[in-house]
Amino acid sequence: YHSGINAEYGTHPRKLSKSLFQMFAKMKAGMKNAADATQRSAKRADLKLQISNNQSNMDAEKRKFGLAVFGPMEAGDDSEVRALFEATKAKVDEIQAHLDELHAELDALNEHKDHPEEKKEEKKEEKTEDAAAAPAAAE
Repeated sequence: YHSGINAEYGTHPRKLSKSLFQMFAKMKAGMKNAADATQRSAKRADLKLQISNNQSNMDAEKRKFGLAVFGPMEAGDDSEVRALFEATKAKVDEIQAHLDELHAELDALNEHKDHPEEKKEEKKEEKTEDAAAAPAAAE
């Protein structure tokens, strides 16, 4: 005669399978949350890189303007100075608009940081950024 009780675990086989099913369901949900957090973290890193590149591009446009405008300013050619300024301002404004979009997207992703997995990923990002910034600070 079999009582239906699992002698090793002290539970009925159906109860054991149900609890295993629940455990696996929780693990699956946890893995999905971790994968989503990792994906958002990677997207954040990509956005930060794009922001940095765009800021560098904007600075480069301003430097080019300074070099290009020096001669006309020295010669007193106000119309050339104005034309150079307008052309540079249009490029800078375009880059700034793109930067604003990137910052908005980054802010939207940062709203998810309240989740524990997000906090873990953010700490990893900060350590990576600190390690990358250390050689740059030494220069």
